[in-house]
Amino acid sequence: MSNGTDLVICANCQTPKAGKFCGSCGQKEDHRYNLHLLWHDVVHAVTHADKGIFSYALQVLYKPGLIAADLIAGKRKRYFNPFQFLLIMLGFYVLVLTSTNFMSKLIAEMGTSGTNLPAQFEKINMFLSKYQKFIYLLLIPVSALVVKWIFPKSPLNYSEHLIGYVVYYSNSMLTHTIIMLLTLGVPQTEGMMMTISSVLTFGFMGVYFRQLYKVSWLAALLKAALYMIIFIAMVAIGSIFVGILIGL
Repeated sequence: MSNGTDLVICANCQTPKAGKFCGSCGQKEDHRYNLHLLWHDVVHAVTHADKGIFSYALQVLYKPGLIAADLIAGKRKRYFNPFQFLLIMLGFYVLVLTSTNFMSKLIAEMGTSGTNLPAQFEKINMFLSKYQKFIYLLLIPVSALVVKWIFPKSPLNYSEHLIGYVVYYSNSMLTHTIIMLLTLGVPQTEGMMMTISSVLTFGFMGVYFRQLYKVSWLAALLKAALYMIIFIAMVAIGSIFVGILIGL
């Protein structure tokens, strides 16, 4: 819409602009929607070489620490929003987790032990499933605090450790989701897949630590092992607390 001069009013923020892009909000010259424009937007969003969601998903698998380092350094325009990706990945992870009954099947595999532990774990699982999204999100700031403690000499502040862990957590969610999907149609493989998933998670954490914190492979893997021990301890303590809460 013209304002009577060579300037055009931006449809997004109502600021006068000259040229194809608005100097205030950055929106490109707007066009009326049609099928061609819709298709172009979809293809661009999915396949854009720098910041498409699929491209980001691939990169987060093999260079989570480098992505985190770029984000911390202010090089953010080139990447898909890490918080949006985490929320998308978390929603997809929870959907796959619940629709495949992965945890219930995993607990059922434990039933061959001859103890009543599987029944107790199932009760805990049923309780946690009601709040799983909240729990997964709560783990992020807590885990970032653990990482900050593991790297006491790092110049990064807590917020920077946090954004780094958001990137790594997306990697972990994506890895676990792929593993769960691989169990579809294959009975009694949940235990094996969980083991594989845990090994991959450990390996990816080592990669993340090496890339972001610039430590040797040995130091990265040792610190990843320390993190895993602390994480398992936190999960065990949390499970005991939940067990007490529900009267096990």
